[in-house]
Amino acid sequence: MAEEALKTRPSAGPLPSILLDLAIGYFFLRSEDKRLSNWAERLVTLYPRCADVHVIMARSQRHPKTAAAHLRFAVDCGLPVVTQGLQLLNDSLHLLPRIESTVERVVLPFATCARADTVLTTFWGEYPDEPRTEPILCRRPKHAVPLGSGADPVSTARPITTAVRTLSESCAQMPPQVRRHLGVILLSLQDGFRLASRLSTSVIAPDVAELSSQLLDALGHGERQAASVAGALRAAGAHRRAAGSATQLLHDQAAFTRTAHALAEAIRALRSQAERVTRAQAAGYAQVPAIGEASSFAAQLAVDARDAADELARAGVQALPPQSLQASPDNRQPWAELGTGPEHSTQSTAAVSQT
Repeated sequence: MAEEALKTRPSAGPLPSILLDLAIGYFFLRSEDKRLSNWAERLVTLYPRCADVHVIMARSQRHPKTAAAHLRFAVDCGLPVVTQGLQLLNDSLHLLPRIESTVERVVLPFATCARADTVLTTFWGEYPDEPRTEPILCRRPKHAVPLGSGADPVSTARPITTAVRTLSESCAQMPPQVRRHLGVILLSLQDGFRLASRLSTSVIAPDVAELSSQLLDALGHGERQAASVAGALRAAGAHRRAAGSATQLLHDQAAFTRTAHALAEAIRALRSQAERVTRAQAAGYAQVPAIGEASSFAAQLAVDARDAADELARAGVQALPPQSLQASPDNRQPWAELGTGPEHSTQSTAAVSQT
């Protein structure tokens, strides 16, 4: 393939052809082509953060110090995407002066677990930074959709927005004491959008850790509020006699439950991304791809939080801090109008007031 591509591609080109450019580079390396040196230099200019590029550059050097410098760059960039590059990196680590045992321990498992029958680096594992030599049973990630399943792309890409839309559509029919709690969820989403946007542009591990912690707190306020209201509505519905109002209670309970679940899943995924960055920082290896994945996830979360907040704002909801609900005189018996009776008011109030 590389030989055929050279007939129409005399020089390395823009990003969309990075795999083709790497294939040609590895072809030059394997065939000891005299064009390797110029091609490798061009690759470094075009793709300076690609591990494969620095592996090719290192193998094209005659000076050990220059080769070692590019191998160090390759390790900092993460795993080579081409299987041959990963094997070459592992075989060349002895060229690094005073090689850190951490680097060797990190690279070797991937080189050992990588499948030899694939062109691109492929290995089994439940997590990207924990390679295995054989598959293991684990849950399918929430964002993974089997091909041909016909899943709704909006609900898959923006689960929080999909859940919150149900709340916003029924906002006008909600009793005032229920609708008031949407303000806390809206504030949580607005803070989530602001923090996720900042996290999406972070490039160093300490910033990722700090912003992730703040974002977890912000989303946690909304998740706890939605779960608390859902629980109170469940208790109120158990004592409601009128069929019409009971139907509304069940609908609202389901909507708040879905919103709490969507926020909880976002919190779980964010915590996983942050922990991976922390592990990469502690190991001193593959921080760039770990931070890159965390930033990409944060960008997607920011869009989801923004769209969800817009849904509530368009429904006339105003952002409220959790303290405003506790201080409100109307919050003393917030479920009285639902007909739960005096004997149930205290229990429901306590459930909803928690944030």
